[in-house]
Amino acid sequence: MRVVAPIALGQRHLIDATVDWQRAFPNLQINWQLDDSELNLAETGADVWIRIGRPRDDRLVVRDLAQVERLVVAHSSVVKPGETTDPKFLEGLPAVSLAPFEGQMLPLTHQTEDEVTIRANSRLVTNNIFAALNAAKSGCGFAIMPRWLVADELSNGTLIDILPEWRAPTLTVTACYLPSRRQSRALNAFLDMAETALNNLANA
Repeated sequence: MRVVAPIALGQRHLIDATVDWQRAFPNLQINWQLDDSELNLAETGADVWIRIGRPRDDRLVVRDLAQVERLVVAHSSVVKPGETTDPKFLEGLPAVSLAPFEGQMLPLTHQTEDEVTIRANSRLVTNNIFAALNAAKSGCGFAIMPRWLVADELSNGTLIDILPEWRAPTLTVTACYLPSRRQSRALNAFLDMAETALNNLANA
């Protein structure tokens, strides 16, 4: 089975769940590719493409796997814990932006469902989430990060959740595959496993 997965999820979490799951299919070889770019699934020859968000190709079968909570984090050299509860405060700070998920305008939603959009002053823009995370940890600026990725940093104080009552829009992790793959027993079992693993991660 040829799988294409997002770099961070595929490297940090999904690979462990996949290796455990593969024991039930000892004769199944898995080709594990990590790629965050937009793909032509037919050209890659992949059986399934796990990605953040929905694909542009509407010919693909798409299954939603999990929702990713995203929060505003920063090193304490950028914002002190409890320094502000006003999202507009962010407009006076440098930002680290992850393309293509963050642009210049960043929508945020309060726990009361009030919404606001801020203008980001991006000091660094990158398409690699590990680069964005390291830049935020070094004090380059605030960043929008998925909770699962920064759980350890929040726990040990390397990063702080600077607006705990506000969240960036959630992102959906989806599995995409060609209609011809629909009846594959191994594929269906793999997707069930991935959905369970991702939801366990999101709820941890």
